[in-house]
Amino acid sequence: ATNGTSPTPVTLGTFSPSGGNYNIKVWTSAPNASTDGNPNNDTAYKTLGQGLSGTYTIGGGGNYNTFTDAVNDLKNKGLCGAVVFNVSNGTYSEQISIGAIQNVSSSNTITFQSKNGDSSKVILTYPSSLTGNGNYVVDMNGTSYITFRKITISRTGNSGNGVVFYIHGGSSYNTITHCQVIGAKITSTSTQFANIYSPGDLDNY
Repeated sequence: ATNGTSPTPVTLGTFSPSGGNYNIKVWTSAPNASTDGNPNNDTAYKTLGQGLSGTYTIGGGGNYNTFTDAVNDLKNKGLCGAVVFNVSNGTYSEQISIGAIQNVSSSNTITFQSKNGDSSKVILTYPSSLTGNGNYVVDMNGTSYITFRKITISRTGNSGNGVVFYIHGGSSYNTITHCQVIGAKITSTSTQFANIYSPGDLDNY
């Protein structure tokens, strides 16, 4: 809220979650004791939950069906400790976009790894195409302290865009280890087909 040019603080109090997700809705009414001239922009929504910590399973009837489900939970809940996602054998045809995760740190790390330790049995893949939501299988935008271990990450097809990892936005301290990173089957020196691509921003360590 504003009063002239000075912000007016609003105290909401505290709430202790008991597990699960909570849908938070916040809205304003009668700003400055007047009629709202544009009531279409006065409401915000957010799904929140207790931060993740410990070991979870993706696929195979585990905690999450897909990488996307797990990443969405990370975005909504953040971390309360280090997290490991053990990925069951299978092919996961999806692309994931990971941003800055709340409370991630050198001790609160995130690991995606093959459950049985065989990279050929866990495949995260997305077709190479001119259409779609972006040129990547894994988009890391301002993402830190994430490890991919013993997983195959690939682009299928032989045309269009073929980046596998798109790392940008100041992403730091990320690790890709003992993985198979497989690009599109095309002869090109264009960065749009790079297996691991970072543009001109600072993505360190």
